Amino acid sequence: MRQIYKASIVILLTDIYTRLPITNAAILCNGKQNPYTRKSDGYYVFSNLYPQKYNIDIMCAGYTDINFSVNLRENETKIIMTDMPYTVGNPLLTNIDRFEFSIKKDGQPFAKKEVYVKLENPLSFLKLVNPIEPDSEDISLNVELNRNLMVQRYKYTVNEKEYDMFFSGYDNDKKTYILKEPASEKIEADGEFRIYWKLKTDKLGRAILPHLKQFMKEENLSFKISAKGQDSDTSVTVKDTDEKGRVFYINVNLD
Repeated sequence: MRQIYKASIVILLTDIYTRLPITNAAILCNGKQNPYTRKSDGYYVFSNLYPQKYNIDIMCAGYTDINFSVNLRENETKIIMTDMPYTVGNPLLTNIDRFEFSIKKDGQPFAKKEVYVKLENPLSFLKLVNPIEPDSEDISLNVELNRNLMVQRYKYTVNEKEYDMFFSGYDNDKKTYILKEPASEKIEADGEFRIYWKLKTDKLGRAILPHLKQFMKEENLSFKISAKGQDSDTSVTVKDTDEKGRVFYINVNLD
């Protein structure tokens, strides 16, 4: 009798700017087109999987490819929420203000590589109101349920320490967000949140980031671009206007 495994991978794909579901992506597991259920709300469900490590490749026209690994245990359902960054040629960019980073290393385009772009301006509207206890997944913020907060990556700085954070859900009973990874130590309140993105450059070394006004409220924005232990700081002035589809070109040289 053929054994049926109950392990599953559930992937939610959303547009990095509009937050609308992406329903026309192609997804490979370990380089193969495993059967999956595609839903209209952006969920892709892989069922009856053998417990092991899976390399996931996600491709969709107009968006940069996404690659990551998932370690799946027996009877486990792993839920992964990810936003897809744009390629330069995405037709949705026509009326969207965006930043186009042209990244070079040693004078050559930093092509088809992952880069981290961190907004150095702290998120003044977002605060941790209570300390996070060791091994806890609960995080109390001054903002109640906001879906936009749950598909972003954050750096939280307090007492000269920096922590990676990702909110994977929300507990309606406790009114707390849920951390993807439990805290390894006590994390004090009253620190600063900064947001960052994992992008991928194209063959010319370009990476696109929309002007996300809910996070980028200042006119003067500072970014840190990092890849493989090297980084570069840059800044840009953005004055809000009625004009749509502006492109802010930023040249970056990795040190």
